[in-house]
Amino acid sequence: EALLSHAEIALRRAKETGDTSVFHAPEFAASSAERLTLESSLRQALEKEEFVLHYQPKLELLTGRIVGVEALLRWQSPDLGLVPPAKFIRILEETGLILEVGAWVLSRAVHDHRRWIGLGIAAPRVGVNVSPVQLHKRDFVDKVISALAPGVEPPGIDLEITESTMIAEWETALRVTEELDRLGIALSIDDFGTGYSSLSYLNRLPIHHLKIDKSFVDDLEQNPRSREVVKGIIILSHALNILTVTEGVEHEGQRDILRGLGADFIQGYFYSRPLPAPVFETFLEEFNGSGQIQAP
Repeated sequence: EALLSHAEIALRRAKETGDTSVFHAPEFAASSAERLTLESSLRQALEKEEFVLHYQPKLELLTGRIVGVEALLRWQSPDLGLVPPAKFIRILEETGLILEVGAWVLSRAVHDHRRWIGLGIAAPRVGVNVSPVQLHKRDFVDKVISALAPGVEPPGIDLEITESTMIAEWETALRVTEELDRLGIALSIDDFGTGYSSLSYLNRLPIHHLKIDKSFVDDLEQNPRSREVVKGIIILSHALNILTVTEGVEHEGQRDILRGLGADFIQGYFYSRPLPAPVFETFLEEFNGSGQIQAP
């Protein structure tokens, strides 16, 4: 029993680190115990309504208008405080809990979007991230339709799928995205340029936005090669009638370079950090009054 337990811990460690093989070590036991505790806490988090959504706006570069917003999952743990998704998303996916949590995220995003409209706020479209575990389920589109019912036209919800997921689940992605497109739900490819790119999917799938990964933006001011890569992505996207969203914009210099390269939309701390839903609601109301976000 001890041998099998150690092997299971080593296997889990290999998955977490990406190594092809891992030898069990005594210190892994403590890490495994922490993980089991975290997994148990996550199972209770959904029941106790500890998950929350934060929203980060996407702005049109030329006008400063809010054209969309990304819904970002957070865990408001009574013991750990506000926990970012990097700490728990993998566990949700490995345990299958992501199916329930993902359904909650979509339902909550729809609820918040409709609330903003009900308050007379010019609500932007909301982007919701989709896990590969969700995409792989045959009833995924039915779950989306269920979350939108009773529907409004247009639904006001976009789905964001990572490039690596799109390529790994190609046949599924093709079927799902075509069905979503017929529902009026726009599709964004997240983290573009960081996976094993296969440009053929850009031509075959109903893609509305490419989200240029933050890694290309971090050294945009210092590295001419990064600027050329971003420029190439923008030119390719526009040639295919796809709009670009550049993530991780934190400085005025980055914004100005992207404007010069012809980028469409940007998202990042330069304009706004992700905000809790009530705070973002006030943010939207103030924006509706001025019509434009002023950079800090």
